[in-house]
Parts: sequence; structure tokens; C-alpha cells
Amino acid sequence: MSPAPQTMAEAEAIQLATLSALGVRRGGWKLGRAEGQIISAPMPVGPVDEAQPVLTLPSGTRIELELALRFRDVPPSDALELQALPGIADLVVLFEFVRTRFSAPASGYDRIADCISNERVVAVTASGSWSPAILESLPLVQLFLDGAEIARHEGAHPAASLAPLLGAWQARCAGAGLALAAGEIVTLGSLTGVLPVPPEGAEYLGRIGDLPPLRCRVRPLETARA
Repeated sequence: MSPAPQTMAEAEAIQLATLSALGVRRGGWKLGRAEGQIISAPMPVGPVDEAQPVLTLPSGTRIELELALRFRDVPPSDALELQALPGIADLVVLFEFVRTRFSAPASGYDRIADCISNERVVAVTASGSWSPAILESLPLVQLFLDGAEIARHEGAHPAASLAPLLGAWQARCAGAGLALAAGEIVTLGSLTGVLPVPPEGAEYLGRIGDLPPLRCRVRPLETARA
């Protein structure tokens, strides 16, 4: 068994090694804060379904409602300014379905190394112009399960301020020689926590202010195969 990571560099190396071992394509990045530190992790995102999909997911899956960016153009190599983002990226409302690889609670750098444990992403893109102010001072955020509100948030983004997150992500990619690509999604951290998907499945609705609502249905969860 490999030793647990003791530094951020070791945790990030495990992320990349796991992505390579799984043989899946990187389609985005997760940014946020954990253990008092800024973190980033590659996401194995496939095609993003914006047609209110019906999903089949394994047991133990959890859901996050997030704001994200989808880059229309390759991000510049110099530090991203929030005010410049509308010119190069679309604003996205996103469900991320995740599942940990740990059978017991993990903490510290283990959790950061495990950040690529992504099962599926569902999103809807906001059309037209948008203001970067929405990224840090949020309108009302609501997550509904079968018509009942199960989480809400209003005010500052839990990961604010966001400019240092983007800067650290760019620096990591530059240092590791990872090319950023147009079309990649960059999530900015959960706005509703990380909530369990019920075994019997659910109908989900996510709302963030006046942005397009996001819907999907999850079938009864499948028991993971040994």
C-alpha cells in the first residue's frame, strides 16, 4: 500500500497518477479550499448533458450544486482577472455527482488526493452577458429533492475570494506543464455542501437566482460491483 501523501505536491501527483491509471480524459478542474488551503484537481468530465438527463449512478454517490466556468477560449498564461472572465468564459450552473474511494472517513491530504472522484457532471449554460460579481456575492441558491428544498445558500461564495483560486490553479498547471484548453469546465466549489443521493433515486432541481434552472433525475442507485 502506498503511503499517505504528506504534502500538497504529493496529493496533486496522486491526482494525476490516478487520472492516468483510469485512462479517462480530463475535461475540467475543481477549484476550492480544503484543510485551510487552496486546492485544485483535474476532473474526468465527459460530454456535458444539458437536456435534463436521467442518470444511473452507483451507491454512495453524493451531489453538489455549483457555479462553474466553461472557457470558450484558452485562458491566458498571465493571472486571470475576475473582470475579464465574461469575455472568455460562459457561466454554468452545475451538478457534480461524486463518490469517495475511501471506505472510512479521510482527512488531510488524503481528501485532496481523492478529489478526482467524479461520477458525472450535468450542467446548463447561462446565455448572454453576465457580471463577475455573481461569482463572489451570490443570489439565492436552492437545491430541491423531489420538490422539497434540502439546501440553500445566499451571500458570499463559500470559497471566496475566488481570484487566488484561479491564480493558484494557473500556477499549478504552468508548473506541471499542463496545457489549458478551450471547452474545459472549471468549478468553484460546492454552494450546498456534499449531500447523499438517496438509494431510491431522486428528482433534482437546482436554482441560482435568475440563472437557468438545472434539472435531472437519478434512477435507484446501483450497488457497486466488487
